[in-house]
Amino acid sequence: MKKIFLLVFATIGALVPGYLMRINQDVYMWFFNTFKTYPGDLWNFFANYLDKGLHYPPEYPAGLRWFYEVMGFWKYHDYTWFFTVNVLILTAFALGTTILIYKILLLRQTKETAESPRDSQTALALSPKASPETRRQTGGALPGAGLFWFWVLAPSFIVYSFINYDLPVIFLIVLAVYLYHRNSIYGAVASLALGMVVKVFPVFLLPVFILKSPKKHWPWLALLFGAIVVGLNLPYALENFDSWLFPYTWQIGQNVSRDPTAGTYWWIFFPWLKNHLGWTSLGLFSVLYLFTGLQLRQTRLENLCLAVILIFLATDRIYSPQYNLYLLPFLAMADYRVKKGPFYLLEIPNAIHILALFWLKSHLVLFQSLIAGKYIAIVWLYVENYRNSRSLLKNIELR
Repeated sequence: MKKIFLLVFATIGALVPGYLMRINQDVYMWFFNTFKTYPGDLWNFFANYLDKGLHYPPEYPAGLRWFYEVMGFWKYHDYTWFFTVNVLILTAFALGTTILIYKILLLRQTKETAESPRDSQTALALSPKASPETRRQTGGALPGAGLFWFWVLAPSFIVYSFINYDLPVIFLIVLAVYLYHRNSIYGAVASLALGMVVKVFPVFLLPVFILKSPKKHWPWLALLFGAIVVGLNLPYALENFDSWLFPYTWQIGQNVSRDPTAGTYWWIFFPWLKNHLGWTSLGLFSVLYLFTGLQLRQTRLENLCLAVILIFLATDRIYSPQYNLYLLPFLAMADYRVKKGPFYLLEIPNAIHILALFWLKSHLVLFQSLIAGKYIAIVWLYVENYRNSRSLLKNIELR
């Protein structure tokens, strides 16, 4: 219980800087004038949508639209109050995610130490006969190990938690992992479906959860996911189909990297691919996803999800820096010791990206150098995850 309280206080403490940086116009304009910091998407939504008469950000799916309608945010005329209310809600999801990660690590250890070492990677690591290398690799599986470094104290968690509405979706993804370990695979898939109604990303993890379930459940899990997504989207689609469809067509066809200021490498290919850039990146993602699924299908759910998120970051034609938030919980839950070198090679440039965004856009060589460092780190983390997952599986087979 003491550790839970410590995690809660540490999580709140890590979120305070992000709140203070954007609490009102005077503060965020100081950061903008001093460091050329981006004020944040919540500021953008208030200043450029709500303050201009719109009721919700039009480029986001129905779930966010429903949230804005329920909260009546278009009635808010004070940015600080709008931001504070959102911060309180996002903080609740951040705390929930922290507690769930801790519970997953505890649950995983409890379950695995009771199993045969032949079937358990953690039990193998805790076995007296385990090699030093196996113990080292599996260090991250112990409760709390990595949770502070890779989640609570991660630069992206500190800087990006209040940029956008990613924390509720991350909570639902981690909840899906928790329900999976509680043998509630239908609840896990339902949680992913709810997340997709807010943001599209959870659908990319759906195949992992289905693959890690008994084959007899596969069609029913897919049907459940589809029924929830369609059911919750249908009222908005029927009300105004063009408005409902716009977020998806805009994301895949128009929201692309057109020049080096976008923060990816895809701008190099834009002159040839134009608006097909989105479909090309999605195709590359699919190919690498298939390869990874075939190679690591027997590894732990968390390791496979981690690989998928790394592939997404490496191939998506728009790499918004807050996307790193989706990676952090799985680094904390990986069943091997994640190296801090590639982690900080990814995280430090990622934090600098938004803290000096407009200055970096005027210094493109430095900006693209930071971006290159991020992609090197992503590949490094993927290779480490692949190598450790395969190595642990091999050790289990030898047992």
